[in-house]
Amino acid sequence: MRKIKNDFNLNYVIIISLALYVCLDLYIGGLGFLPYWMIKSILIAIDALLCFKTCLMISQYIKVSLFEILWLFFFFIILLSMIMNDSIYVTTILRWSVILLLLLLFKGKEKEYYIAANIFIINGVVQSIGVFLELFFYDKWWPLINVILSKSGEDIYQNIIRSQKDVNYLSGFTHNAGFTATYIVNAIFAVIFIKDKVKKTTYYLLIGILGISLVMTGKRGQLLILMIAFAIVYILKADNVRKGIIACIKVAFILTIIYIVGYILYFTLDSGNNVLYRVLRLIYDNSSNDKSSGRYELWSQAIAEFKNNYLLGIGWLNYDLKYGLEVHNTYLQVLCEGGLLGMGAFILAMISTFLNSFKLAKKNFNEPINYVTFFYLIYFFMFGIVENAAINVEPLFMLFFLMTSQINYNRDLSFKSNKIYLN
Repeated sequence: MRKIKNDFNLNYVIIISLALYVCLDLYIGGLGFLPYWMIKSILIAIDALLCFKTCLMISQYIKVSLFEILWLFFFFIILLSMIMNDSIYVTTILRWSVILLLLLLFKGKEKEYYIAANIFIINGVVQSIGVFLELFFYDKWWPLINVILSKSGEDIYQNIIRSQKDVNYLSGFTHNAGFTATYIVNAIFAVIFIKDKVKKTTYYLLIGILGISLVMTGKRGQLLILMIAFAIVYILKADNVRKGIIACIKVAFILTIIYIVGYILYFTLDSGNNVLYRVLRLIYDNSSNDKSSGRYELWSQAIAEFKNNYLLGIGWLNYDLKYGLEVHNTYLQVLCEGGLLGMGAFILAMISTFLNSFKLAKKNFNEPINYVTFFYLIYFFMFGIVENAAINVEPLFMLFFLMTSQINYNRDLSFKSNKIYLN
């Protein structure tokens, strides 16, 4: 790998730029820090860096695996759908090209990914601080921070206050609790990713802070899916049937205790001003027939739109344009907006990614990069049932970030092993 000025690896520039963009995406885009043209310029600059690196590597053989080809094919299907249905979103196309180039071309070193992981952890801790500030100092802190961050100051603040009256989500430094929760989840995976590089006390402290703040956001979906994914990986890591059975019993016991404790809290907490009460009410309250928070209607609309446009769908992101809301289901969104071609390509890409990761993981399940990537893939699959994981840059970037990390780590490990064998 060639070096740029001051012996600074070009990969450092790319991975730090990408990680920072993902962490700052909502701030600079949704809250008005930077105008649209500048956001687009940042993405173009990252694209240019990756293309520049490609030019430096042009004389080298770049091995492209099947699942990388499938992801690229999925991107072209989506691009075709956008062109055919007049739904050209330049920023979205640029985002996809960035993360796909990351997957295809960014063959970095283990140390470089630890740098990116630390950026995600810092961002997660910052988000947690925002959640705690909003929880304990809502009246004093919330007006100040939103006037500073929002495009039109007090007007935006009043809109947020009106929308917050009946919803107890905590969004911290963002205007959307779902984004806050996703940032925190990414930080949790990043902490586990560098588990062998930090002290135990630091590790448990970070997991504790991030875990508590995730609960406090009120986003039960991310929390529940994270717990299930962790339980599945914990069971799979057992190296024999007996240990696997014991792991299943432990997981069942812990989940039962959590359910009972939650049920008790549901009847004892003050429902007036407690954010945790809302999370518990959505789990334990049987008075409402719709446990999906309005998602059933969105899903029905998506299916109806698909029936009218089987092959290429209605065009990527056109559902949001028509209904003012996203589908809140990755698979139905791809089916609705990308049609059968897009859905087929997406499923093939996801299955290939899953099998590729599991193949690498089962060789050495004790390595953090292996089980964290497999862990995240399970989370990503389930997260897609209730949210738009295929278009939101935060979860999608984390997927490609971990996949490239795992590929590079195992490639380097295989190379070192072969070298030792030959010697």
